[in-house]
Amino acid sequence: MPGSTISFNANQIAIGPGKAWLNVAVPGTGARLTLHTDGTPESVANPNTKHLGLTEAGSTMKVGNSIEKFEADELTAPFKQQLVGDEASIKGNMLQTENTELLEKMMPGGTRTTAAGYEQVTFGGKVTITAFSVAVIAPTTNAPTKYAVFQLYSVVNFGGLEYQLTRKKPSSSPFEFQGLSVTTRVEGDQVGTYWKQV
Repeated sequence: MPGSTISFNANQIAIGPGKAWLNVAVPGTGARLTLHTDGTPESVANPNTKHLGLTEAGSTMKVGNSIEKFEADELTAPFKQQLVGDEASIKGNMLQTENTELLEKMMPGGTRTTAAGYEQVTFGGKVTITAFSVAVIAPTTNAPTKYAVFQLYSVVNFGGLEYQLTRKKPSSSPFEFQGLSVTTRVEGDQVGTYWKQV
C-alpha cells in the first residue's frame, strides 16, 4: 500500500507586508471584495475606503471560537461539543497619528470636522457608534500579482486611541478591530472572510 502525501510547500507560507483598508465595501453572499489589478480596493466599488497607512509591525488577524462541552457523570470525557461563539479581530499599531480621518475611525465616539485652517475630531457624550468594514490585503507568496484578503464585515475599534509624544521614537497607537455579526447575512458568513486569488 502506498504512503500518504507530505504537504511541505513554502509557497503557502504568508509573508507581508499587508495593507489595511478601512470602510471597504461589504460583498454580497458568494461575492468577494472588488480589487484593482494592483491589489488595492477598486475605487468605484469602494468609494469611501481609507488606507490605514503605515503600521509599526503590520497587522495580526485572528479567528477564534468558543466551544461548549457537554458532559455526563457516567463518562470521563465530554460526549458532545457545540460552537457557541465566534471571535475575529485585526490588531496592530498605527503610526500616522496626525491623520484626523484615521483618528475618527480609531475613536468610536469621535466626530471629524474641517474648516478653513483646521481639522478636528471631537469626542465624548455619544451613545451610538458607527461600525465599518476592514480588510487586510497582501500579495500571495508564490504569485505577487495575485492577492490574499482577510476581511471583517462590521467592526469597531476596541483599542481606542493611545499614543505617546516623545523625541525618541515616532508615535503609534494600538488598534483592535473586533468583528461583529451581520445578522442579515447567511449563517457561516456573518463575520468575515479570507480568500485569495489563484
